[in-house]
Amino acid sequence: MEITIEMIDELIERTGVSYSQAKKALTETEGDLLKAILLIENGSTQETKKEEKESYQSSEESSNENTKSQSEPSDLQKNLSEFMKLSIGIFKSNKKVMNLPLWLAILFAILASEMVVPIFIIGLLLSLFGKFQFKIMK
Repeated sequence: MEITIEMIDELIERTGVSYSQAKKALTETEGDLLKAILLIENGSTQETKKEEKESYQSSEESSNENTKSQSEPSDLQKNLSEFMKLSIGIFKSNKKVMNLPLWLAILFAILASEMVVPIFIIGLLLSLFGKFQFKIMK
Protein backbone atom coordinates (compact mmCIF):
# COMPACT_ATOMS: atom_id res chain seq x y z
CA MET A 1 0.00 0.00 0.00
CA GLU A 2 1.20 3.48 -0.84
CA ILE A 3 2.02 5.67 2.16
CA THR A 4 0.62 9.19 1.78
CA ILE A 5 1.41 12.40 3.60
CA GLU A 6 -2.11 12.34 5.05
CA MET A 7 -1.44 8.96 6.64
CA ILE A 8 1.80 10.23 8.12
CA ASP A 9 0.08 13.37 9.41
CA GLU A 10 -2.70 11.27 10.97
CA LEU A 11 -0.15 9.05 12.71
CA ILE A 12 1.81 12.07 13.98
CA GLU A 13 -1.41 13.64 15.26
CA ARG A 14 -2.46 10.48 17.10
CA THR A 15 0.90 9.49 18.55
CA GLY A 16 2.99 12.68 18.68
CA VAL A 17 6.06 11.07 17.11
CA SER A 18 8.39 12.70 14.60
CA TYR A 19 7.85 12.57 10.86
CA SER A 20 10.62 10.05 10.33
CA GLN A 21 9.33 7.77 13.08
CA ALA A 22 5.81 7.91 11.70
CA LYS A 23 7.00 7.14 8.17
CA LYS A 24 9.19 4.29 9.45
CA ALA A 25 6.29 2.76 11.41
CA LEU A 26 3.97 2.98 8.41
CA THR A 27 6.62 1.42 6.18
CA GLU A 28 7.16 -1.46 8.61
CA THR A 29 3.40 -2.09 8.84
CA GLU A 30 2.88 -1.71 5.07
CA GLY A 31 0.64 1.32 5.50
CA ASP A 32 -1.68 -0.12 8.16
CA LEU A 33 -2.42 2.87 10.42
CA LEU A 34 -3.73 0.81 13.36
CA LYS A 35 -0.70 -1.51 13.35
CA ALA A 36 1.60 1.52 13.06
CA ILE A 37 -0.04 3.11 16.12
CA LEU A 38 0.36 -0.13 18.09
CA LEU A 39 3.94 -0.45 16.88
CA ILE A 40 4.78 3.06 18.09
CA GLU A 41 2.94 2.66 21.39
CA ASN A 42 4.78 -0.60 22.08
CA GLY A 43 8.01 1.17 21.15
CA SER A 44 9.14 -1.64 18.93
CA THR A 45 10.14 0.23 15.79
CA GLN A 46 13.75 -0.35 14.90
CA GLU A 47 14.50 3.37 15.12
CA THR A 48 13.02 3.60 18.60
CA LYS A 49 15.02 0.59 19.73
CA LYS A 50 18.16 2.09 18.27
CA GLU A 51 17.51 5.45 20.00
CA GLU A 52 16.85 3.72 23.33
CA LYS A 53 20.05 1.68 22.98
CA GLU A 54 22.10 4.81 22.17
CA SER A 55 20.50 6.69 25.05
CA TYR A 56 21.27 3.82 27.43
CA GLN A 57 24.87 3.61 26.25
CA SER A 58 25.45 7.35 26.60
CA SER A 59 23.92 7.40 30.09
CA GLU A 60 26.09 4.43 31.05
CA GLU A 61 29.21 6.21 29.75
CA SER A 62 28.39 9.40 31.65
CA SER A 63 27.75 7.31 34.77
CA ASN A 64 31.19 5.71 34.38
CA GLU A 65 32.78 9.14 33.94
CA ASN A 66 31.04 10.43 37.08
CA THR A 67 32.28 7.42 39.04
CA LYS A 68 35.83 8.01 37.85
CA SER A 69 35.73 11.69 38.70
CA GLN A 70 34.32 10.98 42.15
CA SER A 71 36.96 8.39 42.98
CA GLU A 72 39.97 10.59 42.11
CA PRO A 73 40.31 13.88 44.01
CA SER A 74 41.16 16.89 41.86
CA ASP A 75 44.20 19.10 42.38
CA LEU A 76 41.98 21.69 44.03
CA GLN A 77 40.67 19.13 46.50
CA LYS A 78 44.21 17.96 47.27
CA ASN A 79 45.47 21.52 47.79
CA LEU A 80 42.48 22.43 49.95
CA SER A 81 43.01 19.31 52.03
CA GLU A 82 46.67 20.23 52.58
CA PHE A 83 45.71 23.82 53.46
CA MET A 84 43.18 22.61 56.04
CA LYS A 85 45.98 20.70 57.80
CA LEU A 86 48.04 23.88 58.38
CA SER A 87 47.89 25.55 61.76
CA ILE A 88 49.56 28.29 63.76
CA GLY A 89 51.36 26.87 66.75
CA ILE A 90 52.10 29.14 69.72
CA PHE A 91 55.05 27.97 71.83
CA LYS A 92 56.68 29.20 75.04
CA SER A 93 59.98 27.63 76.07
CA ASN A 94 59.53 24.98 73.36
CA LYS A 95 56.21 23.85 74.87
CA LYS A 96 53.05 24.15 72.83
CA VAL A 97 50.64 26.60 74.42
CA MET A 98 48.03 26.77 71.70
CA ASN A 99 47.30 25.40 68.24
CA LEU A 100 45.07 27.52 65.99
CA PRO A 101 43.96 26.29 62.53
CA LEU A 102 45.30 28.64 59.86
CA TRP A 103 41.96 28.78 58.05
CA LEU A 104 40.31 29.99 61.25
CA ALA A 105 42.92 32.73 61.69
CA ILE A 106 42.39 33.87 58.09
CA LEU A 107 38.62 33.82 58.50
CA PHE A 108 38.91 35.87 61.67
CA ALA A 109 41.23 38.35 59.91
CA ILE A 110 38.66 38.79 57.11
CA LEU A 111 35.58 39.07 59.32
CA ALA A 112 37.12 41.16 62.08
CA SER A 113 39.49 43.26 59.96
CA GLU A 114 39.50 46.16 62.45
CA MET A 115 40.95 43.79 65.07
CA VAL A 116 43.85 42.52 62.93
CA VAL A 117 46.33 45.32 63.67
CA PRO A 118 45.89 45.27 67.49
CA ILE A 119 46.15 41.45 67.55
CA PHE A 120 49.25 41.60 65.35
CA ILE A 121 50.84 44.11 67.75
CA ILE A 122 49.94 41.91 70.75
CA GLY A 123 51.49 38.89 69.00
CA LEU A 124 54.62 40.86 68.17
CA LEU A 125 54.98 42.05 71.79
CA LEU A 126 54.42 38.51 73.10
CA SER A 127 57.09 37.13 70.79
CA LEU A 128 59.61 39.85 71.74
CA PHE A 129 59.07 40.22 75.48
CA GLY A 130 57.15 37.11 76.50
CA LYS A 131 59.43 34.74 74.62
CA PHE A 132 56.55 33.22 72.70
CA GLN A 133 57.15 31.67 69.30
CA PHE A 134 54.64 31.51 66.46
CA LYS A 135 55.07 28.73 63.90
CA ILE A 136 53.04 27.64 60.92
CA MET A 137 52.91 23.84 61.11
CA LYS A 138 51.28 20.89 59.45
